[in-house]
Order: sequence, then C-alpha cells, then structure tokens
Amino acid sequence: MPATTVAVGPLAAPAASPPLQTPASSPRPTPERVAAAVAAKRLDFDACFQESLRGEPDLRIGRRTLDLKLSVIPEGIVTQIEIDDPVIQNAALGTCVRGVVRGLVFPIFQGEPVQMRVPLTLGGE
Repeated sequence: MPATTVAVGPLAAPAASPPLQTPASSPRPTPERVAAAVAAKRLDFDACFQESLRGEPDLRIGRRTLDLKLSVIPEGIVTQIEIDDPVIQNAALGTCVRGVVRGLVFPIFQGEPVQMRVPLTLGGE
C-alpha cells in the first residue's frame, strides 16, 4: 500500500474572531404594526367574546369597537393595557382581552416606551 504524504506548512495564526455585535434595534412599534399584531390574534379575541356570551349573559355588548390603550417597553413587551369601556374593562371579557394583548411581543427597540391607542372590534360581522 503506498504511503500517503501530507504537506505541512507553517502554522497559520488563528483567524481573528469578528467583534461581537449586538443585534440592531428594530424600529419602534407604530400604531399600524400594533394594529396588525392585534388583527393576527383575531381568533383569540373572538374566543374571548364567545366565552363572555356564555359566562356573562347579562353583559350585552353586541358589536362594539373598543379603544385599547397600550404601552410597549423597549424590550418589546406590552406592559399596560387599558380598555376605554369601564363595563368591559372590569368584566371577564376585559380580563381575557388584556390577556391576549399581553401575549403580543414586538421586536426590541431603543428609546422610551411607546403608548398608543388601537381599535378592537368585538362581536363579529
């Protein structure tokens, strides 16, 4: 069996590691981006509404557009949620809606928390 030869040259210095970079921050959430994220959770909001019809039959809300006031911190987390309707804010429906909104996560951004109002229509077509 023929011998295998391997050419060995001088040891090369290890390649320098690229400097660690922090990921670039995303743009601050805009009302349009937040509204799109809320719209993507439409089925979850519909489930809140349907559950409220079963659990709180005296809560007659019909089709209604709520005004959600949100605060999103730079870590991309929704920290404050207020519903403009005090009856719904204090009902199980409000608790469910706030739970869905609290689950929204946005890209990390720099700067101060962002406050905005987002409309949410409940009650189907």
